[in-house]
Amino acid sequence: MPFPLRSCARWTRPHRGSTSRRPFRPQVGWLGHCVALSITYVAAILCAFVLYRKLVLRVRGHLLRDLRRFSSVYISTFLLNLVMLTVLVKWLGFTAVISQLLLVSTSIPGDE
Repeated sequence: MPFPLRSCARWTRPHRGSTSRRPFRPQVGWLGHCVALSITYVAAILCAFVLYRKLVLRVRGHLLRDLRRFSSVYISTFLLNLVMLTVLVKWLGFTAVISQLLLVSTSIPGDE
């Protein structure tokens, strides 16, 4: 398996007698990919909301209500992506980059 299934809280450090000066480095398993996906979705939704609001919709007022309605459209896509990323990385052994590439390429609508 390309990515071992480890906890996000595990840290590595050099052996006691080692002369290595490397800092602690987190060992992130499949859970780290889920956290990264969640952070990028939040950033993407906020960026898209601001740009749609300013450039496309040109509306004012009711900021939080509009954000809640706007983000509800992306929630199903996010949840599906999160589940499929977990399945591909954790159970099928794909790398996270290849898994996300497959997920993005299959979610792009084709020409009819």
